[in-house]
Amino acid sequence: MRKAMLGNVGITALALVNIALWFVFLPLEPDTPQGQNRQLTAEIISSTAMILMACALFLSTRPRFLEPLFGGLDKMYHAHKNAALAALLMIVAHFLVMPLGAGDIITETGEEISVVPVTFLTTFLASLSVPPGVLLVLGETLGLLAFAGLLLLVLLTVAPRLPLIGRFTRFSYSRWLKTHKFIGLFFIMGFVHAITLESRVLTEPVLLAYLTLAAAVGTGSYLYTELLAGLFKRRFRFLVQAVHRLNGTTLEVVLQPQGRRPPFTAGQFAFVSFPGERGLKEPHPFTVSSAPREDQVRFTIKASGDWTRHLNANLEAGALARVHGCYGRFNYKTSGPEQVWVAGGIGVTPFLSWVRDFGDGPAADVDMFYSVRSSDDLLFHDELTDADHTHDSFRYHPWISATDGNLSVEQIAELCRGEIADKHVYLCGPPGMMAAMERGFKRLGVRGRNIHFEEFNFR
Repeated sequence: MRKAMLGNVGITALALVNIALWFVFLPLEPDTPQGQNRQLTAEIISSTAMILMACALFLSTRPRFLEPLFGGLDKMYHAHKNAALAALLMIVAHFLVMPLGAGDIITETGEEISVVPVTFLTTFLASLSVPPGVLLVLGETLGLLAFAGLLLLVLLTVAPRLPLIGRFTRFSYSRWLKTHKFIGLFFIMGFVHAITLESRVLTEPVLLAYLTLAAAVGTGSYLYTELLAGLFKRRFRFLVQAVHRLNGTTLEVVLQPQGRRPPFTAGQFAFVSFPGERGLKEPHPFTVSSAPREDQVRFTIKASGDWTRHLNANLEAGALARVHGCYGRFNYKTSGPEQVWVAGGIGVTPFLSWVRDFGDGPAADVDMFYSVRSSDDLLFHDELTDADHTHDSFRYHPWISATDGNLSVEQIAELCRGEIADKHVYLCGPPGMMAAMERGFKRLGVRGRNIHFEEFNFR
């Protein structure tokens, strides 16, 4: 098993451990009334959702020591999103499976009442003369609010990508990020919901301890991200030395460090913000396009959203910048001796950093393909051409789709040196292009583990 797979395997294992504990301590019994077995099933589903959501919240703290287990921060963000979506689907299933009136009993007088397990919370509220009925209403209300809130957050994330609907649900990244901050609050509400109702998990200490530990990790991660991260995560100060507008949509920002600068490896990315500029205070991820040995740090940024369009139109030299990072494990030096690099549009930035870091020459035999729509989008063409002329083991292939057509894996295989199946392939560009290229290279015999890519879709 590759090390980069261990992170996702670990998340799956934590969820499976929860399910296993339920079957060990509170197994489903064939002779048990159907309603009670349905309640047990619903609680297994909801507690597993809590485990997955706690994992998602922990990953949102960006723990550096976990990056190797996921293959980079970009992959970690995808694991965060997948865990959260899986948790929401389980919460939906929980509401569908849970029988109405679960835990109700009939007294000798024929009165239907609810059973409320004795817990630290019920005992504490009882000491304050809070009736059990109020506790039940509180738990049910919080559960419904948490479910509705999480569902709304998912819809705000998914809707802009859906055909037709996406045209009418345009939601800026900054606004989406602000709403996303509520996910931890809904998580806490869900846990309170679980321990204020007639939940079977409260009757088994091991299950309760496991769920409480997950709740503590998730809540602690949420509070750290929202309240303390700024105190512990070091942000490096820079001054914008120059802004080069390369074409109508892309600019190169040259930053001069004001003190220490973050250590980084060629191809890594960092989160950048401009605290003194209106509308640019929110940090966004961009690949460092300069080489680690350069005195300045450069970012090449395309206007593709509200934030980057505002940056392109308004940023000027002299502005204060803050950089947090660097992150990522997109590093061609860690793989095979024969490689193909495929850049699409602004996806050229990590490859540009690698080329600028060549020194005496590249650490592999490389064919680089740079695909753009028009000649105006062919950034740093002269610099890449010079690298081609300087280093025999680096061959640069510019590709303009307006005149050459869309670049295909068959054309790449024909133009590059050697057998394509023996290559390590690095991809960076639009998600659709990378997905098509990945399928195409596999079709030509390139092994999946030899295809490397990085994407910045953190939404």
